[in-house]
Amino acid sequence: NNEAAPGLRSFDISSFLSVDLVGEPGPKPDLLWLPVADLRIDERYQRSVLQSGMANIRYIAANFRWAKFTAVCVARWEGVDYVVDGQHRTYAAALRGLERVPCLVVRMSPAEAADAFAAINGRTTAISSLTVFGARVTSGDPAAVELDAACRAEGVMIKRYPVPTLKMRPGQTTALGVLQRGMREVGVAGVRLALRVIMTAHPGERGVLS
Repeated sequence: NNEAAPGLRSFDISSFLSVDLVGEPGPKPDLLWLPVADLRIDERYQRSVLQSGMANIRYIAANFRWAKFTAVCVARWEGVDYVVDGQHRTYAAALRGLERVPCLVVRMSPAEAADAFAAINGRTTAISSLTVFGARVTSGDPAAVELDAACRAEGVMIKRYPVPTLKMRPGQTTALGVLQRGMREVGVAGVRLALRVIMTAHPGERGVLS
């Protein structure tokens, strides 16, 4: 209920263009908790775990929370369960000592699994660093909250998504990287002073906080 919870929106598709539906959805998946030891990786299309991947796995394992763990997409074919998406998450769960992980299991051939892998990893919607920052503020991350508060104290708001300069209002900015670097180099007092100077010198102007 949006009236009871401001800031929440429902899935309203009335503004979307119509879609030409292609084919059938295929068999419905099952949501199962599968043993990590029973899952397999098809090396014909799955990435090898390199240094950056290993670092990511160690980070996930060290900071493991079920709320941050989405179900692993698994293809079931001829009695074998292949991981389509979620290889790093599964490694992290094993490193954490977990024996089972939640899996979205779909019955499909290896060729269909490879096609699903390409679709999942090739058609993702990139998430802006501004959106991630907004989520960190909402979650109470200390560094994000401190920067957000410093900006608001000087009448500045960091947008939560990229916006062209001409569509910004005075006091709005997308220069998140600059502000974060400022917090590291000159601290909250320095950032606030800089923002105060800019806002005082350019009252009511848009696009000056770049």
